[in-house]
Amino acid sequence: MINEHNAIRYLIKEFKKLERKVDELKAYIESERIFRNFVNETNDGLTIITPNGTIAFTNIAFAKMLGYENSNDIIGKNIKEIIIKEKADEIFNDLANYIESMSIPKLIKVEYIKKDKTFIKAEMNPMPIIKEGEVIALIAVHREVS
Repeated sequence: MINEHNAIRYLIKEFKKLERKVDELKAYIESERIFRNFVNETNDGLTIITPNGTIAFTNIAFAKMLGYENSNDIIGKNIKEIIIKEKADEIFNDLANYIESMSIPKLIKVEYIKKDKTFIKAEMNPMPIIKEGEVIALIAVHREVS
């Protein structure tokens, strides 16, 4: 039979567990805020590209590099849509090979098509995102070189 003293001790113990969970959640939220600020404030363009070439994420720097006001204008596009046509298939195949072989990517020279249909030269440095031994996407850093 549970007496009042044991019930109070149990509640205090559970409350302390809950306090620790709240502190962990606060730390996680702060860490996420710092990371988001870093990603959005960096001068380099950042993207996450799925195996089929879809841009799943981009930061504002990459959007602005291409003449867009916000990153939502690029998210959902295929990477081939923003690379000059003469090089789009070659670069897409390079990216697909990195995903398939899990090899260390090389720096890729690329020409992007801006919103106003002009071109910019850039370097793309893709790195694999690996989950359970499989490449699920590439995260790429883009730097304008023109």
